[in-house]
Amino acid sequence: MSINSPKVYVVISACHQIQYLSQTINSVLQQTSADFEILLFSNCCLADLESLDLPPDKRLKFIFPRNLPSFEIFNLGITKAQGRYITFVKIRDLWHPDKLNKQVFCLDHYPNL
Repeated sequence: MSINSPKVYVVISACHQIQYLSQTINSVLQQTSADFEILLFSNCCLADLESLDLPPDKRLKFIFPRNLPSFEIFNLGITKAQGRYITFVKIRDLWHPDKLNKQVFCLDHYPNL
């Protein structure tokens, strides 16, 4: 874990159903806790993602692995993440704005959980 790394890394695999991606990303970006970074893994080309009109945000990082199944993308996300915590989001999932804040609080205060 790097000193300057965000506390939470959010891993998203965008291999299918990318029409839902902007909603999923927006629900993560609207978290009340801002100490996170999104690692977006996609087998799509950049032009396909640009057509979704994703919001510009420095916490959003794109990684383009070639032809990896979802479980391997999640494993790759674990190796790329440098924060204390890692969480995964699937396309079509939407988060409550306090999700990360509550989960980090619980993990920080109840480490044996």
